[in-house]
Amino acid sequence: NVLSNSQNGGVIVTTAAANARPGLQYGATVAEADQYVMNTAQDVSGLSGVGAFGGYIGDGFLGTGARAAATAGQGQTVALARNVVNTNVGGSIADVRANANSARWYMSPGHAIAGIANIGRGGKLYQFSENRARASLGTATGGVLNWQVHNGVVPNEIQPVSNALYSEIDQKTYADAGATQAGYVNIQKSYGGKVAIVNNPGAAVSNAVGNSAAGGITIGYSEAGKVQVGDYDQENDSPENDVAATVRGRGTAQAGQLNIAVAPNNDALVLGDIKATANQGSAVSGAFTLTNSYATSEQGVDVNSRTSEYQAIAGNVGVAQASQRSVIANSATAKTTTGSALAYNIGNAAVSTQNSATTSADATSTTGQAAALAASQSVGGVHSDSQGASSATTSTGNAASAGLAFSGSAFTTRAVSTSAAASKEGQAVSGSWSGALSGDATADTASSAATTTGNAASVAQGYGLGVLQGKATVASSSGTEAGSAGSMAIGVSTGVIQAQSKVASSAETKDGRAQSLAGALSAAGVNSVASATSSSASETGDVTSNAQAGAVGGFHGEAQATSSSGTGCIDCVSDSVANAISTGFIADSLARSAADSDKNPGNALANAIAVGLISRTSNGGSARIAVGPG
Repeated sequence: NVLSNSQNGGVIVTTAAANARPGLQYGATVAEADQYVMNTAQDVSGLSGVGAFGGYIGDGFLGTGARAAATAGQGQTVALARNVVNTNVGGSIADVRANANSARWYMSPGHAIAGIANIGRGGKLYQFSENRARASLGTATGGVLNWQVHNGVVPNEIQPVSNALYSEIDQKTYADAGATQAGYVNIQKSYGGKVAIVNNPGAAVSNAVGNSAAGGITIGYSEAGKVQVGDYDQENDSPENDVAATVRGRGTAQAGQLNIAVAPNNDALVLGDIKATANQGSAVSGAFTLTNSYATSEQGVDVNSRTSEYQAIAGNVGVAQASQRSVIANSATAKTTTGSALAYNIGNAAVSTQNSATTSADATSTTGQAAALAASQSVGGVHSDSQGASSATTSTGNAASAGLAFSGSAFTTRAVSTSAAASKEGQAVSGSWSGALSGDATADTASSAATTTGNAASVAQGYGLGVLQGKATVASSSGTEAGSAGSMAIGVSTGVIQAQSKVASSAETKDGRAQSLAGALSAAGVNSVASATSSSASETGDVTSNAQAGAVGGFHGEAQATSSSGTGCIDCVSDSVANAISTGFIADSLARSAADSDKNPGNALANAIAVGLISRTSNGGSARIAVGPG
């Protein structure tokens, strides 16, 4: 135990070290280092300072270190280190390390526990915590608390771009045969300069046999400066904000992370990498990230779960808010060989002048179910962009995927969503939805479902609702070899000047029923265009195809509908319908419908209706209607 105090602002360098060696057999071996250092000087402006710590340290400087190391071969092994720095002026460097090793010999029975509390208050603070726990035949546990508060008094008037607080955690636990767990809490609060936080790794746990769990909480706040969590060197080479849980043999791996970065008058950035890896057990990982700032609010967090057997689950949720610019680029991946895979990713970028949200979710299984969800939302300001991409793949089992994207702003928006579900032996279901709302709105969406043995269903909807102009591009497809296939695509667009909806849907199977529906609707004050294409095909079952296109235009309206169906079954139903309706000063409608094959001619109906002063229609079905003097 060390207690140090300075009243004149001089430089203090202290270290508390505790080392423990084996004692009683099967007993406890404990090492504890406890240090409290403070500087009660009120004014160090007249002192010369020291040439350390970037030149920002005055003579009110505290250099502290705490070491706790415990080594044993049998029984409990505990290493605890606590370091507290409190200075009215100046700054400090705090280096704290703890190491608990209960594996002095191979297969030594006993648990290992290592813990650190690194706490600081002052002008310009730096802290580093290294924590290690090692067990052979037993449990390894680690925990770290990094907590710093910037008191607003800094030497040489540190600018907001300079580091007022820097905090780094390096923590690892390992066991041969036994559970491993580690956690950390990193809290940094500054009234002046930048806050930089590195968890590299914040918690990394691994073992050969047994359960493994790692998690961490990071909270960064700066009143005037930036808050940066991860990627301290800004080289984009690694997140430097990591949590990892690994089990090489039998056991469950779990990893989680919570990140909050707030900068009311500057930028907030969070990068992260969360991994859960197992071999013969479930793998579960998750993350929640919140960034809130005045200028730029940005986050890029990846969540991964991988295992050979049992379930793999990965979840990621991100919220970004700023006055000027919000950016989200997060991912979630779940992969397993034998078992179910679930991945979901939800991102919300809002309030800013410019918003961008990109989310991706990927679930893969060889033998088991696979489900994925990617949802992104971007709302507010001048421009918003959102992208959601989802994929679910399995060989033996059902696959379900959903991709969602919504964007809204005053001037321009773009929403893009994709979804894909694939299986070899099982059902495949996919859905994709995108919506854009602004002066100039664009919505793109695509969905596909495919399987070899089983039913396949796909749905895609896109809504480009613009005040001046809107555009919707929608595609949906489903396919199977043994089973029914169904597909539906809907697209709607609006705009005072121009609106365009382009929709395509297809369903195909070799042995089963196929149904397809495509609907396109556009409405505009000047130019409106709607196009719908639908097709269905089967070798042994009923087929139906329906294409509907409606265009409402003040000056010009154009609608095109094309439908086709075909079956190789003589006694099966084969129906195809295409309807195209347009209105405007100039109205054009085109309808095409076909339901024929070598064995079944089928039933085809095509209707083209144009209403306007100048009306033109063309169709290849049973009806031709033109309303107006054209």
